[in-house]
Amino acid sequence: RLPDATRVLRRMAAAGVEPTAVSYNAVIAAAARAGALGQARSLLGEMEEGLDGAPAPTAESYSALIAGLCAQASGGFGEDGRAPALAEVLALLREMGARGLPRSVRTFNAVLAPLARGGDAAGARVVLEGMTEAGVEPT
Repeated sequence: RLPDATRVLRRMAAAGVEPTAVSYNAVIAAAARAGALGQARSLLGEMEEGLDGAPAPTAESYSALIAGLCAQASGGFGEDGRAPALAEVLALLREMGARGLPRSVRTFNAVLAPLARGGDAAGARVVLEGMTEAGVEPT
């Protein structure tokens, strides 16, 4: 249960036990799977800022949020508030690169799937170019 998982992170910090990236990633992934994208974004933000002793984000931290955003965009990305914006996903991929974190074919494929379902060839081209720039070979 998501509220319990978040509570455990807070209790760990309050007890002087520093949560690890694995702990945060598990809660980010759970929040993203539950559609609680605001919470997943917030937790990733804590990691990026190092708030309350949060560890630095890993590739898995970003990939968990990206996967959640892409799952919500099952029919394609949108700028209308109903589906996540492709711009947010692309910004997360860029941030991963800026932090020197590896971007995997699995992460890129998670982004390509809703683009294909939504018929967004232009968006798919942008993602494929990003794959090439990241040194990830499209499959």
